Amino acid sequence: MLEFLGYILLAIIAIPFLFLAVNMVMGVIWLPISKTLDFLFQFSLGKLILAPVIFVSAAIAGMRLFPSPIFGCVIGAVGVYILLWKRDDQA
Repeated sequence: MLEFLGYILLAIIAIPFLFLAVNMVMGVIWLPISKTLDFLFQFSLGKLILAPVIFVSAAIAGMRLFPSPIFGCVIGAVGVYILLWKRDDQA
C-alpha cells in the first residue's frame, strides 16, 4: 500500500514537470520556425514556397479528422487561403 501511495505521489509531482519540460522544448523548437515563416510571408516567392507546405500539412490534418482525399484537398486549399492570402488583408 505504501508503494502505491509513493507512485501516486510521484505521478502527481512528476507529470506536471514533464508537461512543463515538453512545452519548453516545443517552444524552443517552434521559435526559429515561426521567425522563418514570418520572414517568408513578406515576399511573393516565400508565399509560393510555403503554399505547398501549408497545403500538405492542412490536408494531412483534415484527413486525420475525416479520412477522405477530397476532404483533405478542400481543407488544404482552405488552409492555404487563410494562412497566405487572407494575411494581406490584415496589414
